[in-house]
Amino acid sequence: MKVEAIHCKEVLVVQADGSLDTAGAREFARQLQNYCDTDLINVILDFSRLDVLGSAGLQVLYLLSKKAKSRGVHLVAVGLQPEVREVFDSSGFVAFYKILDSVEDGLDAFSRDAMPSPL
Repeated sequence: MKVEAIHCKEVLVVQADGSLDTAGAREFARQLQNYCDTDLINVILDFSRLDVLGSAGLQVLYLLSKKAKSRGVHLVAVGLQPEVREVFDSSGFVAFYKILDSVEDGLDAFSRDAMPSPL
């Protein structure tokens, strides 16, 4: 599991590459700790290079969503491969994460959400 993160327009974009299985989930959680800070409010999880999502990975994603909710952090998952999307759908994780097609879509969604609503 390789995890890279960049700040882009006040959004943390985290790209996971590999398998989010037992070994990968531990590494993903460890590296997320290194990247996240308390002032963060918008996170995009780029799963376009994620090929496996196992139960250990789901557990990490569930704990991440609970922690994010308690801190007011918005999470978006993007680029889900068909196999990963199927796991998200069948496990009910679509209730915890907004799912979009690309990082650009996620950035657009965050910038739209930050804009005041027209009267």
